[in-house]
Amino acid sequence: MLAHWVRFEAAGAHRIVVGKQLRCAEEPWSADSMRRPAAEIGVQVATTLEVQPPDGAALGAVIDALGRRTLADDDTVWREAEQALATIEDSRVVSHYVRLLQRPGERPFVALKRLCRHATDEALHALGQALAEPAYRTYEVVLGLGADPHPGALALLWSFRRDEAANIRLAVLQGVFQRRPADCIERARMFLADPEPSVREEAKRIVEELQRMV
Repeated sequence: MLAHWVRFEAAGAHRIVVGKQLRCAEEPWSADSMRRPAAEIGVQVATTLEVQPPDGAALGAVIDALGRRTLADDDTVWREAEQALATIEDSRVVSHYVRLLQRPGERPFVALKRLCRHATDEALHALGQALAEPAYRTYEVVLGLGADPHPGALALLWSFRRDEAANIRLAVLQGVFQRRPADCIERARMFLADPEPSVREEAKRIVEELQRMV
């Protein structure tokens, strides 16, 4: 699989060649066979990838097709579609993740993490509605608000600072540190009196680091 971060500078056919040296130990496994040098086998895989020029309508069709597949009952189908959808940097994916919030099981949690990447009002509204339910409030999702590009994400993140779960308060503290608002040090100091020792310790570390940066 080609890593999602590979970018092409121009449209057209691009040939991709990957070479690897595989080391193969002898069977049956034994202490003696493990000490002997493993045989090395050179392998090479090649493929040609056709890169199309930018086309908003065509990309929209791909997004919609993947979005429909994320609603499939088959576990492998929806996971593969969601992973592909997550590689697309386009706000049109947001509505598909909002729909995914209505599905059972793991899907809503996956959708919440993905929504934290988008700066649209629709994404923030969906996050706010879902996180109003404690069941959806996980450390990873709340911490994700710290990197959320929407300017309103800070207020949503801060609204959980008194959550009864210590790991959520910790996520708020660390998320605020990620965002670094102008009053970051004042906000961090509020956690120095947290009832959970691990949260207090993290607040102390963050305050000290912020003070060194002044």
